Amino acid sequence: MRLSCVQGQGALLPDGPLGQVTRYASMTRSSSYFSPSGCNCKRNSRQSGFSFAFWNLKFEFQQQVPGKHRRSCKFFGIDGQTQRRVNAQFPLKLAWMSARMTLASMEYTLGTGSPGCLMFIEAIANPNYSWIRQIGLDYPKDNTMEPIIWCDDSVLATVLRIMQVLDEIVQTDDINVDLLFVPFLWSREDQIGDAHLTRQRGSELVSYWARKQQFDPQGLMDHCVENNTISALHSVPDLMDVMELPPITRAIVSRSVIQLEECILHNPKDVTKRVYGFSTIQFSAGWPEGLRILLNTEARKVIDNGTGDELYWATNLAIIYRCEESLDMLLQAGVRFDIHRWEEMSPECALVAARRLFERRTKLFELAQNQLKDFEGEYTCNTSEEEAECLYNRLVAVGIQVDPSLEVQHGCTTIFHCSCLPLDHFRIFFENGFRNHSAYDELGLTAVMVYRRNLLSDNVYDEIDNQRYLSTLRWLQEEGFLDRSPEDPYNLGLNTNSTGWHYLAAHASIRAWDEDTKMLLHEASRWNAALLDSLTEEFSDQLNMAEPTTKEFNKFLKGYWRSRIEQLDVDEDIVNGMRECLSDVRTHVLPDRVKCFLDFDDSKSEESCTDDESTYDTGWDSSDEDRFEPQLDEDEEEFDNDEEEFGDSEEE
Repeated sequence: MRLSCVQGQGALLPDGPLGQVTRYASMTRSSSYFSPSGCNCKRNSRQSGFSFAFWNLKFEFQQQVPGKHRRSCKFFGIDGQTQRRVNAQFPLKLAWMSARMTLASMEYTLGTGSPGCLMFIEAIANPNYSWIRQIGLDYPKDNTMEPIIWCDDSVLATVLRIMQVLDEIVQTDDINVDLLFVPFLWSREDQIGDAHLTRQRGSELVSYWARKQQFDPQGLMDHCVENNTISALHSVPDLMDVMELPPITRAIVSRSVIQLEECILHNPKDVTKRVYGFSTIQFSAGWPEGLRILLNTEARKVIDNGTGDELYWATNLAIIYRCEESLDMLLQAGVRFDIHRWEEMSPECALVAARRLFERRTKLFELAQNQLKDFEGEYTCNTSEEEAECLYNRLVAVGIQVDPSLEVQHGCTTIFHCSCLPLDHFRIFFENGFRNHSAYDELGLTAVMVYRRNLLSDNVYDEIDNQRYLSTLRWLQEEGFLDRSPEDPYNLGLNTNSTGWHYLAAHASIRAWDEDTKMLLHEASRWNAALLDSLTEEFSDQLNMAEPTTKEFNKFLKGYWRSRIEQLDVDEDIVNGMRECLSDVRTHVLPDRVKCFLDFDDSKSEESCTDDESTYDTGWDSSDEDRFEPQLDEDEEEFDNDEEEFGDSEEE
């Protein structure tokens, strides 16, 4: 790709091969500038520029400044316009680099008299086949081109060289680099776990950005913790130096058990310090070996229990990382558990959560047995969540100190009534002690009827596991989740005969996004559908303007409606096939009053149904049907005569 920018006036400079970085300046007599009459000044224009080339990138800048008039000349102070020309050539592999950035840098440094610039772009590629688009398809987001540069060490070296050259040309501290978009700090959709930077060139590039450019360390740390890419910082020591990470944080980042133990041995208090708002426990949520060591130190005292952003709770981070081992250790340590993260859990994390949650409910009832004299209850698999919540509130009300991990806060009838628990996790909780699924909530709904933001966990949709989806429905049916009807505690009479199947179908219909639906019809069918929509609106407007009489309605059906509806292209084979398929289907018969409006061809009666000026009355008798046909016949003959007269007028 070759890009040229011309500012000012004058002839274009010829394109030629560029060598290494060179600078030159010359003084020549300009013949391209206009010399006004009465001026004999010998003006010498100054021409300067530089050029450089490396790899396949070529860059050239030329500037020509016209000479000035002498002081004795009457045109003194009126100088010509400076001409500048920038010529950059780079291959398509570097097309991600915005050409505007280069031009803006030159204008920022040297100044410009015009707000815009003229651009000539030559793409040396087949326009019908885009290599860039094909490469982009290999990534989760095909419209993102940044990851392409991290696939080739030669490209990374070129990018580093470009940044160094631009830094020498621009020489400004106003350039900010957003390191959040560095691909090795991303969490790829098809990659779970730590992301390490393996390419040396990539490490050099990020190190250069960290040392030379400005970035937000707090935002970068938030991004790495949220996406479980904090260990990637270990590949860029310069980045950790700029962020001023303490030794214990560097030990966690490097995932080194030996370094972590040495830091704890020399400075035991460092385990309680926070770095950019995060504790050592949060940094180790995706590293079970280090987390086990820290939970045996004073770091256990600074575990966030109900404070701070819920997204960064240690248990929530373990769920996001899909690290069931860390989640198990945290729950054993008494860390609070956020039920709103159930839909993001993997099956392994759901198994750990169900087992530990049942143990916590059991401990709550054991505490009540020891502290309350009149309480003799026992937690069983059929105990509802409402009973557990009432017991917890009772213990708190009498002043008994209850561990925060035993709190029952979601307020659901049963664990299955929680709207954040997806259906594919029902079986996991059922097999780990929670069996009370037959209860009704305050609206009379069963567990499967409760509205859920996601019917199934995100894990099912990512894997596109159809067999797991079907097995979930089959298990729900076998355990009696789907065949029971709701209660009606408020006597509303709504959906009293429905079952769980009906509610699941309604939920699935709500979750069917419009953008995912496609009309799998041929072109004629799509054209007919669009035409039918427009005709429906047109007919509605015509009927609203017409008088509400049988005569006007007759004229509309036999005239305007028939002539317009014939534009639809109907496939006779499809219609006949529909008749055969519906031959055994019992359909509703039109009432006689409606039939007398539609079935004009079978009219044999002689009496009038109504007068011409009569409107649609509400009183109707079966004998009135015999009075309707003669008037329609007269209207039909009158309409036919009108058609003949209209045809004669067209011929004339």
